[in-house]
Amino acid sequence: MKSPILSTRKWLLLSLAPAMALNLMVLTPMSKSTAALEQAPSEIPVSVSAEEQANIAVYERNAPAVVGINSGKNQGAGVILTSDGLVVTNKHVVLDAKTVTVKLADDRFQQARVVALGLDNKDLAFLRLNGRGPYPTAKMGDSGLVRVGQRVLAIGSPFGLDGTLTTGIVSRIDRTRNMIQTDAAINPGNSGGPLLNIRGELIGINRSIINPVGASSAGVSFAVPINVVKQQIASIGPSSTLAQR
Repeated sequence: MKSPILSTRKWLLLSLAPAMALNLMVLTPMSKSTAALEQAPSEIPVSVSAEEQANIAVYERNAPAVVGINSGKNQGAGVILTSDGLVVTNKHVVLDAKTVTVKLADDRFQQARVVALGLDNKDLAFLRLNGRGPYPTAKMGDSGLVRVGQRVLAIGSPFGLDGTLTTGIVSRIDRTRNMIQTDAAINPGNSGGPLLNIRGELIGINRSIINPVGASSAGVSFAVPINVVKQQIASIGPSSTLAQR
């Protein structure tokens, strides 16, 4: 007999309809004092634990390289990989769009061209920012070194809430689908955002969750390993080639 949870299990990609994000932001506007607090340079108090300090350091190192993406039909996140503006996200975030609107971490908006889509049905897309760099970047790690149990951090725009940090561990290496499974809280709007190790290295691109009985985040989330991203970049061509597409 099938488990009632498994029988109603659905795979949920993590892009977000723009209307949903807009409605949520109208209902929960950010106060000026909160906005000022988030933009102010952080001074870590003495009472913060070593683990918390590590989380803060990873966030502050990588948050500037995380962007919000609006394709007109979907919203998600992305990560800037090169200082001249090469961004990786999920293919299902950009859909069939040729250009998308990108919101940088400093709240500026820029247009970006979709310069390449993932090969071999990989749920990846590569964008080129139209503005002038240099841009802040995330450092790519080696997903071949990832082990079950290690701590991970995710940054993205769940439900349109830009720059949200969640933490968890690597729960499983899904070798059949070549995915990293994590229990970090991932929700619609996190698609294309970074999964980071405690050293602040990019080890995956968040993609999907298992969605039983209509839940948003059930603690079973999946990310495309960063080594797959590296392989895709090598297969598609160098940065100068991508810029011409």
